[in-house]
Amino acid sequence: MFRINNIKIRKDLTDNEIMQTAIKQNHIDKNDIIKWHISKKSIDARRKNDVHYLYSIDIELKNEKKYPKLEKIKEFEIPHIDINKTNKKNPLIIGSGPAGLFAAIILIQNGIKPIIVEQGRIC
Repeated sequence: MFRINNIKIRKDLTDNEIMQTAIKQNHIDKNDIIKWHISKKSIDARRKNDVHYLYSIDIELKNEKKYPKLEKIKEFEIPHIDINKTNKKNPLIIGSGPAGLFAAIILIQNGIKPIIVEQGRIC
């Protein structure tokens, strides 16, 4: 899997048109593409006279050796946790920020029921 970053586009295009632009800019053969998806879309408005879209595309290719200049990425896998069912206590997560919620999701996906404690007010 490869990632093509910083694809600058100055007009609103469809996903297929964006992909065509990316493969044209990076000299990728259409027949080598197995699958692709847009991983990031943002607007760069740092300069008032040059506002444009910035895209990142993840692409899987048949012949990876043919494209050594592209950035290679690994697909994210959810970590597996071995469960010890002898302990009946639930893990305690302090804080429901991004790290706390991510920890809770991983535990729940592995069959563990955590308790989340947050100091904020109850509305």
